[in-house]
Amino acid sequence: MSKTPKPPVRINPDTVIDQVNELEREEQIAALEQVHSELTTRLSRTQA
Repeated sequence: MSKTPKPPVRINPDTVIDQVNELEREEQIAALEQVHSELTTRLSRTQA
């Protein structure tokens, strides 16, 4: 049985940005990294 990687969870960057101030610093960094990843993915798809 092969294990295929799960697709990344899609996030709403606007929602994350709106809520980032409520998080601890480490959580803020992780949330912003997720936003960066999501926006990079969207940009790549748009440019393809």
